[in-house]
Amino acid sequence: MRGLRIKGLWLACDTKERIDILEKACAKLYAAGFNENKTHCYVLIGDDMAENKARLIRVFSAGAMPFAQLFQPEKPIKYSKEWRDLQRTWSRPAATKAFMKKYISDSIRTGVG
Repeated sequence: MRGLRIKGLWLACDTKERIDILEKACAKLYAAGFNENKTHCYVLIGDDMAENKARLIRVFSAGAMPFAQLFQPEKPIKYSKEWRDLQRTWSRPAATKAFMKKYISDSIRTGVG
C-alpha cells in the first residue's frame, strides 16, 4: 500500500458492533503510513447520545478522522440543538481536534477516561 498514491481513504462505522473491526483496520492502515489526515470515517449518529459520542472518540483514537452524520430516514427527523451541535463538532476536523485535546486534558486531570 505504501507504493500507492492515495490521498485519503473513507471508512464507515455506523454501529457500536463495528468499532472493533474499524480499530483493527486503522491499525493496519497506520502501519502502512496512514494517519487521521488521510483516514476518514463516516459515523452514523442519532439514537443514543452517550454511545454515539463514545464511538466518535474511539474512531478518532483509532487513527481515523470521524465525520458524523445524523441518521435521516425517508421521513426526515428534526434533531435537537444538542444533536446538531454534536454532529457539527464531529464533522469539522479542527473542531474535532479541539474537542479531543480538551477531552484528553480533562481525562488526565480528573483521572477519568
